[in-house]
Amino acid sequence: MLSKNKPINYGNVDIIAEISQPVMKLSLLRYEAIFDFYSEEPQTIIMQKGKEKQKIVCEQILRIRRWNISNKSYSWMVYSSDRETLKNLVVRKVIWDRTADVTYVKENTCDQKEEVLKSWPSLELQNICVDSVYVEKAMTKIKELDQKIENGILLNKNRTPHFEWKDIELKRLYNWGIIHSTWSTYKENKEVEIKIKELILLLNGLLDKEHKKIHSLKLDYSMPSDLCKELVEGTWQV
Repeated sequence: MLSKNKPINYGNVDIIAEISQPVMKLSLLRYEAIFDFYSEEPQTIIMQKGKEKQKIVCEQILRIRRWNISNKSYSWMVYSSDRETLKNLVVRKVIWDRTADVTYVKENTCDQKEEVLKSWPSLELQNICVDSVYVEKAMTKIKELDQKIENGILLNKNRTPHFEWKDIELKRLYNWGIIHSTWSTYKENKEVEIKIKELILLLNGLLDKEHKKIHSLKLDYSMPSDLCKELVEGTWQV
């Protein structure tokens, strides 16, 4: 008979305990963990262009993340109702102002340590439903990137790293699977990195444009953001 009970951990040990510890008692690591959550979520967005219009489920088909050593870290995400042909395009951008948080921690650690530990990071979230007139241009740039990565991302040693960023991530979803890679400036693929920069410029341009207002976007997170923060802090209780 199929068991519907909670799975039990077995092993050659006396005690196996399931726990969920806070990331660390370091404010900036906690802030970065919360940035990581927002910068990879949600996987789906539910779009409704008009109050009486049909709801459309858009999937995250592309993600670019860049963690900077200082200043700001970024995430650009593209959502569509089709993985390979852009339809119902949504662009999301998440910015973490690390410099502002470093200053905040330094100025308040002595007197307000607990408050600093439990504060939210300095995040800016942008979510834009893109007008159809711009979709073809976005599709062209994504296809150019696809041509460079369709057989995977080959990384070579970077003998002259400039440390523009600490790590960069590229994730692209296709009907047949996923290409997903993260690398530091000690490795490089110049052709891919050029296409990433071109795509970032395009996405930033789309975010800056005026687009028609729609009725609603529902960001379908894997868990509530408040719960994520509690898990990072170690304050969540059953």
